[in-house]
Amino acid sequence: MVDQLYWSSSSNAIFLSLDGLSGPQAKAALAGLTLNVVDAQGNAFAVSDAQTFLDLIYWPFEPYWDWTDGQKVLVSLTLDGIQQAPPQLTGFRAVPQDGAVWLTWDEVMENIEVPDGKHQVRYRARGSSSWGEWTPWRDTVGQIQATVSGLTNDTRYQFEGRLVNAGGPGPASARVEAKALATSAAPTGLTANSADAAVILHWNYADNDSITGYQYRYQVKDGGLWSNWTAVPVPPAAPDHSPLHASDLTQVTVSPLSNGLEWEFQVRARNANGWGKPSAAASATPEALAAAPEAQSVSHDWAHIPEDADGNPLVKPGESFRLLFVTSFGTAASSTRINDYNRFVQDRVAKTPSQLKSFKDQFRAVISTAAVSARENIGADLEGNDVPVYWVSGGLVVGGNLFDDDWSKAPPRDEGGGLSSATQVWTGSLRDGKTWSVPADNPWWRFYAGAAHVETGNPARAGDQIMHRETIANPPANTTELPLYGISPVITVQEPPSQ
Repeated sequence: MVDQLYWSSSSNAIFLSLDGLSGPQAKAALAGLTLNVVDAQGNAFAVSDAQTFLDLIYWPFEPYWDWTDGQKVLVSLTLDGIQQAPPQLTGFRAVPQDGAVWLTWDEVMENIEVPDGKHQVRYRARGSSSWGEWTPWRDTVGQIQATVSGLTNDTRYQFEGRLVNAGGPGPASARVEAKALATSAAPTGLTANSADAAVILHWNYADNDSITGYQYRYQVKDGGLWSNWTAVPVPPAAPDHSPLHASDLTQVTVSPLSNGLEWEFQVRARNANGWGKPSAAASATPEALAAAPEAQSVSHDWAHIPEDADGNPLVKPGESFRLLFVTSFGTAASSTRINDYNRFVQDRVAKTPSQLKSFKDQFRAVISTAAVSARENIGADLEGNDVPVYWVSGGLVVGGNLFDDDWSKAPPRDEGGGLSSATQVWTGSLRDGKTWSVPADNPWWRFYAGAAHVETGNPARAGDQIMHRETIANPPANTTELPLYGISPVITVQEPPSQ
């Protein structure tokens, strides 16, 4: 057994000692052997004139290049005229492919002779007790890579490689593993949601833990010049939730973008086999959001001040309220722009003969999109907006914030004050008026306006809140035409003129 093997720069010699043998004994044991040396730069030489010193055997030489202490060299002993077996392959690596695994290794020193076709590999499925036969790789002349094909996707394999020449097979490489793997499928359900100078992208949860990341790209629609692919960042975990994995990603906000231009987007997923195909394109037009509704004041004898059954006003001078209604016509909920819903409600108010239309532009739709919640859209949390809400020409809906208390039993009314028979109204909202989208808990549940399915409420169900359905199944598809809730700004009753 080799005890010591080193090169001395001061002696210009390589020293060797064998465990338990003196120098002369070691020399006798190694009689007829030649010392072969190859350095990392491929410089090679052979020395056969061995010398002894105490318990050491050494080969003196005068190198033709500069060596430094600590330099690594390949050393072997061969019988004169007998070729040495090749060294172990180093840097052996396995990269997944679709139905295959790509193998690569460090370049072999050019002075090591390996005939064509004498790079060999063997492999087995992980967990198997037996290896396949050593098989020559093909097309490896001057190469440091090869592909093992015909493998089963989603099966993990183990691989070893070796070199073979006239001196015999070299030692097997370090064992490596890889799983044959198809590239990730194109993401589905991509939705582009309009926001102010931005677009919020959502796509379907893939339920595939092999996904290691997502990217998106965009362009002005039909512009013909896509941006570079950009990584979708993994957000920090929400409180009381496990950290998100790359495969959990289902959304990203792209900004800044110019308002008023239609932009289109694609996303793609990556696994260990690389990037998959892009999704189908989705497009959206960013636009500035509506300002908060402006408070209004009306005379003490205004026609729409809420009254009790005897005609007495329920709101006194100096007090404030808001009016709610269910639109008498329906609309689809496929738009991702909150202003489209606001305009629909305002158009319904404009078509009434009532005094409401004098400030129709301050009415808002009680609905949530990906970018704006119903709570934000109607200014529910602004100072002074926590006031009683009444149906138009009807009874009390709620005594304070629309989203924080149960609704009364008063029958719903439309924009003209007539009774509404609607049992489903678009809301896109949770009970608290926030956008129906909870990716931290359930990345595939999104029921805001513009999503494939949109949350509804039932105004005829007494004592409930804005969001209520009779079933736990998906809410209606966004192409269904259903009414909206419309709400006035805060209205304050003026003091009557002094007599």
